Amino acid sequence: AARRDASAAAARDATPERLARRLRGDLDAIVAMALRKEPGRRYGSAELLAADVGRYLDRLPVLARRGSTWYRAEKLLRRHRAAAAAAAAAALLLVAGAGVALRLAAVAARERDRAASALAGTRQALGESEEVTRFLVQLFEASDPTEGRADTLTAADLLRRGIARVERLVGAPLAQARLFEALGRVHASRGEVVLGADLLGRGLALRRTHAGADHPSTATAAAALADVLRRQERHASADTLAREALRVRRLALGDAHPDVAASLGQLYSIAVYRGDFAAAEAFAREAIAVRRRGGGEHPAMIDELTRLGTILWRRGDHARAERVRREALAVARRVHPGPHQMRAFAMQRLADLLDERVAAHAEAEALTRAALAETRAALGDAHMTTAQVSKQLGLRLAAFGRRAEGEPIVRDALALERRSLGPTHPEVAHTMIALGRMLGRDAHSLEGERLIRDALPIYEAAYGTRHSTYASALGYLGASLARRGALDSAEALERHAVALRAAASGPGHTATALTSLPLGDVLARRRRFAEADSVYRAALAVLRRQTTDTHVDVRRAYVGMAALYAAWGKPDSAALFGARARPPGLAEP
Repeated sequence: AARRDASAAAARDATPERLARRLRGDLDAIVAMALRKEPGRRYGSAELLAADVGRYLDRLPVLARRGSTWYRAEKLLRRHRAAAAAAAAAALLLVAGAGVALRLAAVAARERDRAASALAGTRQALGESEEVTRFLVQLFEASDPTEGRADTLTAADLLRRGIARVERLVGAPLAQARLFEALGRVHASRGEVVLGADLLGRGLALRRTHAGADHPSTATAAAALADVLRRQERHASADTLAREALRVRRLALGDAHPDVAASLGQLYSIAVYRGDFAAAEAFAREAIAVRRRGGGEHPAMIDELTRLGTILWRRGDHARAERVRREALAVARRVHPGPHQMRAFAMQRLADLLDERVAAHAEAEALTRAALAETRAALGDAHMTTAQVSKQLGLRLAAFGRRAEGEPIVRDALALERRSLGPTHPEVAHTMIALGRMLGRDAHSLEGERLIRDALPIYEAAYGTRHSTYASALGYLGASLARRGALDSAEALERHAVALRAAASGPGHTATALTSLPLGDVLARRRRFAEADSVYRAALAVLRRQTTDTHVDVRRAYVGMAALYAAWGKPDSAALFGARARPPGLAEP
């Protein structure tokens, strides 16, 4: 039988399997109906059987199957394949055409909506611009005789007038928001951070109401306010606003946008001030990744790399910190081929790391001098930034034991800052403190003490008396009093400074530990050795959780402990901590 099947298959140019498939279906049904036992279910005559076979050959539905609607449709399609194919093609073309038409209609609708949105945005921007222009014109008009002539108004007069006039712009809320934000930034830059925060907060509230909480301009306003709140040490509120700005920017702009990296950088700064160095490093690395996803070398990459270098340094990884800051300088030189303040910035930040190694002092000095030359070329001799870079050079020379060279440079920088910023700006107070500490580094200086005292009311006016910057100034004044022997007053100031720091940052914060070191120094001088030892060891426990034994902050504690044990009559301990206090690269004497 198998041989017969194979022969039949060969005769028909087919395999047995292919023949079986061809015989299944209608022919199976016809044969089965012809062979049924029940007469009523068989063909009634040979003619009916022949007619059904004829229907099969003509590709018509056979009576033996009595198929479904789908079976009859299949037979129809098989009989008219060409027509069916043409009909199917026509249907497909109709469907495809309809799809294309719908897609084009959707694109047209999107473009129409986009154009309408752009037109509305343009009209809104023009309206805001007109309001801003009108505001600026009115700002300089001496319409109120009590305000004096326009050419005699001071910057403070204009700012006061500006706030009053912005408050009248109730019919243009987004223009009003923009102007509140601008005035807030100006006041904050002048050191008036409380008023600056208030104005920025008013602008943000208007943005949320009239532009929406998820609008990019609202995120920008939130980020600006977060910066000022951080300066006020309102870290929790600053963190909330910065995270909200990041969420909106990611949603609206995508993960490769520069504003997203800027928000990550802001969160880095807040994390550093809160003492969360692990989070700060994560934010810094993510910001760099965002910049790189954006393509090319963005100028802000200089900042991002510098931040990463700072946190690596803070955590004691000096080698990687130096590599990252050298990379930042390389980026700055590629992005800014000519003199530029960001090139100078990258040079200074690299020098900050190098001056911890005695062998690298020459390179640190060369970088600082090059930074000053770059800044002068880019901004001129009278620019505030030039004064700040100049100050850094003077302080660095003094730290290298060349105070005679460094002191006049710092004095000139202070004079320029006073002319540029006014005598009550916090930046001026920073330089006064720096000069005062320089003058009293080796022995008490009446001028140095006076400079530190004079800085205190400036900080009080800008930040209040509970701010950590004010606490630091109290500590510096206490150290100056200790050098002239006023130990009671010195101890009281140092204790107050530590309490303020702990309240602002927490008792386990690095800044609190560093603020407590001068208290240990005063206690040692008062021969309260056990108490001083306790203060030093508590500070060390905090510092060593965050960094390594060779970090400059830890070595500062070792310096104090070496002096303590020497005065306490414990020469072995004094020698041990004296050796630990030596900077890397400095040989034992």
